Order: sequence, then structure tokens, then C-alpha cells
Amino acid sequence: TALTGMIANTFETAIPWDKWEQFHKAVMAATRGAVKDLCGDGIVTCRFTHVYPDGPAPYYTIVASGDTADGDHRVKQWLAVKRLAMTAVMSNGGTSTHHHAVGKLHQGDYFSEVGVLFPNTLEAIKRSHDPKWILNPEVLLPIPQSKL
Repeated sequence: TALTGMIANTFETAIPWDKWEQFHKAVMAATRGAVKDLCGDGIVTCRFTHVYPDGPAPYYTIVASGDTADGDHRVKQWLAVKRLAMTAVMSNGGTSTHHHAVGKLHQGDYFSEVGVLFPNTLEAIKRSHDPKWILNPEVLLPIPQSKL
């Protein structure tokens, strides 16, 4: 296929309008630098998936050369590119995700955003509405030892 040996993936965020211009420059520079350093070449694009009065939800797409010379290293490459991109996102005022939810890949950045009250509040809600901890196990909260 046309993408054999390529990395093709995305990440999303949200940012207030007053931070958008500097944010976008920083994220594009960091992501393009990561693609160049880790993949040799590729492209990084951005579009808005949602636009709100207080800011956009930019959606970045990366298409880059993947390392398949001595085995398939594309997942490792993508995770390294994404880590550098997300460092730029978070350090420039973006969110760890927007409309595609958190997932385990975003946990570290997500936990830095939620504040001190959220985990206890969510745990209380889960005790009432998801007592068997079936929904998103170990994504937003670790499963309490009593539920294992």
C-alpha cells in the first residue's frame, strides 16, 4: 500500500484563542523537529475539528518515514514523536486531549490537569454508578485494591 513503511498518526488538543498563535508555532516547531530527528523526514499538518468562542480544538496529523530496516520500529518512533509533541502542547497551555477522550496513552498529561478534587469525586461517582469498575478500568483512576 501507499503507506508501507510510513508513520501516520494524529493528536488533538484545545487552547484558548489568546494563546493560539504562540501555542501553534511552538507545537509545530517541536513536532516538526521531532519528526526530522526521529524519522528523517515527514509532514505535520493542523486543522480545527471544533471552534468555540473561547478557542479552537486543533488536530495535528503526522505522516513520516518509518524505520523498518532491522524490524518494524514505527510504534517506538511514533511514541517518541508524540511524547515530544505533547510536551510542547502541555508546556504551552494546551490540554492533553479534546473529543477523543483520555486513554492510557494520555494518562500522564491528563493527571497533571485534573486537580486534587477530581480523583476522589470520580471515585465516589464510580462507587455509585459503576460499582464493579467496568467502565474505563485503570484509565481515569486506578482500580481500588478492594475491587481486584
